[in-house]
Amino acid sequence: MSISEKDLEFMARVAAYYLGGGTIETPKESIRSTAQHFNINRNKVRKILITAGVIESSISEDARSLRAQGLSVKDIAIALGVSVATVSTAIPYEDKIDNSLDPSAHAAEVREYRAYERTRKNRQAGETQKKDRIEWNDRRSSGPSKVIHLHMELLMDDMDDDSIKILKTYGKLEHGNNISRDMLVPADMPLYAIHYAIQRAFGWENSHLHQFEVTPERFRALCNNNVSMWSCLVGVLFRSPFMDMEEEFWADDYKGGSFKNWLRSKYTGPYMSLCHGEGLIPCQNDMMQLDMKEKYYVAYAKAFNSLTGKYDGAEVVASVYPIYDPNGKKRPEPKPWHPESEPYRVEITELAKVPADGISFLSDRPVSALLERLPIGSVLAIGKDTLPDDCTEEEKAFIREQMMDNGNEVYGYAKKHIRRIVKDYVDAPEIQVPTMPFTDEVIYEYDSGDGWRVRITGSESAEDLVRSGRISEKTLIKAVDKCHTLYRPVLIAGDGEMLMDDVGGVEGFAEFLEVIHPQVDKMTKNEREAAERKKEEYLEWARGQGWHREKVSDFNLM
Repeated sequence: MSISEKDLEFMARVAAYYLGGGTIETPKESIRSTAQHFNINRNKVRKILITAGVIESSISEDARSLRAQGLSVKDIAIALGVSVATVSTAIPYEDKIDNSLDPSAHAAEVREYRAYERTRKNRQAGETQKKDRIEWNDRRSSGPSKVIHLHMELLMDDMDDDSIKILKTYGKLEHGNNISRDMLVPADMPLYAIHYAIQRAFGWENSHLHQFEVTPERFRALCNNNVSMWSCLVGVLFRSPFMDMEEEFWADDYKGGSFKNWLRSKYTGPYMSLCHGEGLIPCQNDMMQLDMKEKYYVAYAKAFNSLTGKYDGAEVVASVYPIYDPNGKKRPEPKPWHPESEPYRVEITELAKVPADGISFLSDRPVSALLERLPIGSVLAIGKDTLPDDCTEEEKAFIREQMMDNGNEVYGYAKKHIRRIVKDYVDAPEIQVPTMPFTDEVIYEYDSGDGWRVRITGSESAEDLVRSGRISEKTLIKAVDKCHTLYRPVLIAGDGEMLMDDVGGVEGFAEFLEVIHPQVDKMTKNEREAAERKKEEYLEWARGQGWHREKVSDFNLM
């Protein structure tokens, strides 16, 4: 199917607004302002501009070439070593624009139904829940009942020694080998608000997709290593991968003015998620689309081993798909996607029994993303006085006691709440299924193209920072009081320079720092002039990206 005339007209309008009389090299508008103008999300703007030939992503050419060879988006992601979301954004639209002005009959029906659902839920939850909502806000109007310490550390394990040296020399990295931030947050602060606080604390501009997830080991445990339990926990712990993409951006309503003030409004309490797509009922309705008894191919192969340069690593799930297509025709058995990826074996099993590592093959969207309405205090098991990485055996036992171990425990705790919501069929934001902590670390992913990953751990206090001399006891007491009074996070320590979007990840950022700090002592006059020009070009580009240098230990940063 080709792109309709109406969609082509819409793409032309988007491209024209973005360029605004400028050129591809120097457009007049930004992707953010273009998204605001047309009331669509930024990733859709990016994909439209790629389709129109106005911009390119770092992998666009390779992704298009592989797509032309007939590879699926999933196979392209594997071949290029990036996420499915990155590939989806990098390749042009092939037929209809998502959420376009000219939707298919089915898409129009889905939109109409979702609009009806929202209206009905709001009406149904109106008077019957009004008293509960008032009490809910009253309980929180005076500030959070508990404040916890979060340590947020950029995962930089693959950094080479030269890049680390650059960050230590020019990037204000003083206390370790990882750029990090420490902040006090209200325990009832939901993940969606944590996202905005991370954006502010690290210097990003909220310009790309993000998600929160647990480690693969915790994901397997929480899913009991099968699709069946995962599907039961969608709407309890996990987002539905079939959720309307527009729902993901429910809080991204920036219209102009101070971006910092807008971010602050997002991470200041009291908190209430209005993402209807995260409600239990729509999530479980999505899961009912899956036939748990349907037969699937599950292919296993040896992973690529970087030490040997061969496919002789640990066995991994290489492919998962139904045996029969929608027309009832049997599909061929999976083959190795790479000729050297032997040994290779295939099992046939019901969808319900497909292992957790195969769930990602069921959708092009993330399947392990956590619900962002969940309060951080109900997600993260934390230490008393120290972080989980540095604590004693006694502290480790304390953390384990807080944490639900597997899917059976999580579902057992949630069951009565699930039954109540289903029975009453009232899915208002304030009566969703509560949880107990189920992990001792959360991974925040931002911009899969640049590959930013932040590991979040926590403790009941920040005494470890006091003991190490990073902050004073007086500063800590003042910060706790500020968090309670203002009902928002307080940054108490930071290590490393403020970051920026679209710089190529942490290695690209190290390269940027090296360029803006040229070592001109041993250069010729011409080399010095060239280095200074390059420095100014990079700084001008960085300012356009919103890069700013702040003292990340500044008490008033948040």
